[in-house]
Amino acid sequence: MVKHLPISETQGLPFDLRLAIKERVELTVNIEVIDHLANGSGGTIQALSDNIIWILFNDKNAGKITRNNFKSRFPNEVLRDWTPMFRTVRMFRITKKEGTEIERLQFPLRPSSAKTVHKAQADTLEEVAIDLTGSRAFPHIHYVSLSRAKSLQGLKIVQLNETKISVSPEVQEEMNRLRQ
Repeated sequence: MVKHLPISETQGLPFDLRLAIKERVELTVNIEVIDHLANGSGGTIQALSDNIIWILFNDKNAGKITRNNFKSRFPNEVLRDWTPMFRTVRMFRITKKEGTEIERLQFPLRPSSAKTVHKAQADTLEEVAIDLTGSRAFPHIHYVSLSRAKSLQGLKIVQLNETKISVSPEVQEEMNRLRQ
C-alpha cells in the first residue's frame, strides 16, 4: 500500500526511482532554498553512484553553497559545476490522524523530461515538443507553452487545436483600450 502512494502523500519522496545519466530531473522537496535548491529546480544527471547523484542544474547558482561545502568529496571525474544530491529522510503517516508513521529514505528527485505546461512555466528550454490538442481552453496556455523554447528552431508543435486558443477577458479589454 505505502509504495503506491503518490509523492504528494509521501513528503515528496517516491518509493521507486529509476534514473539514468543525461536524464532531466527536478527536485521534489525544498533542500536549501537559500542555495536555490528548491522544489521544482531542474537539471540534468551527470553521474550516479550509490550515495550521490551529480546534477548540473539549469540555474548556475543552484547548489553553489552545497558544491563548496562538499568539494572534498568531488572525485576527479566530477566537474566543479555539478551539484551532489544525497538521499533525504522524510516522515509521513498513512492515515491523516494517528496512523502508522513511515520513514522514507530516497533521493528527492523525479524525471522531468515530460511535464505539463503549468509545471514548465518557469523553464527556458533548448528543445520543446508541444501537443496542444486538449479539449479545455485555458487563457494564455498556448503562449506559455510556445514561449518555453529558446528559439524557433527548438520548437516542435506536434498538434494544435486552434479553436482552444483563448485570451482572458481582462487582457482583451486592455488590448482594446491600448489600441484606442
